Amino acid sequence: MITHIIFLIGLVNQALWPKQLQQVVTSLANLIDRGIHPSSILVMGDSVGGHKVVFLLGHILHQHPVAPAIKLEAPLAGAAMLYPWLRFSDDAPSFKRNADSDLMPISALCDWANMLKVSCGDCTNDGNWFELANSPMRWWEGLSNVVKDIIVTTASRECMSDDIIEAAETMKKVNGISLRLETFVQEGAAHNGIFGIRQVDPT
Repeated sequence: MITHIIFLIGLVNQALWPKQLQQVVTSLANLIDRGIHPSSILVMGDSVGGHKVVFLLGHILHQHPVAPAIKLEAPLAGAAMLYPWLRFSDDAPSFKRNADSDLMPISALCDWANMLKVSCGDCTNDGNWFELANSPMRWWEGLSNVVKDIIVTTASRECMSDDIIEAAETMKKVNGISLRLETFVQEGAAHNGIFGIRQVDPT
């Protein structure tokens, strides 16, 4: 039974990286230190919050040197990555395909991405935690030992959809049937459409 939910909000943290990672790891560690069993914990977040969910899972698999290790006696109950922002570029074809239909202008996304990259400073060794869509497939080996169930959402009219789907497929492929991961694509919607922010006519 899920008794505790860590919801990581989709807001850009103004602190310099990797403060965001330290804060998220501290939140999970606090629950575990209080005796909450991992199988009762669900982590979820939307947009930038989805990015935080993914780098938390990455940290549990591969400890970042500036944050304490998280040792789980059992997998987390689940993780929900809702429209996660996983690559800080506009190279994916879906950016061009959905430029006129998404909730956020590409220029704004690029500005925010640059803010995040500036906050990272000299984090050339942090790529697999910071920009997770670029991490190699083997980075996600053993993910089924970290979390029991994963849902990843995106939208057909979202600029980031190709990056999101590719990352989800990578996680699933490297872990095979041991990982229960479902990708949900909301047809005709834009970024965060599942929250009713904006619906787009697919015609």
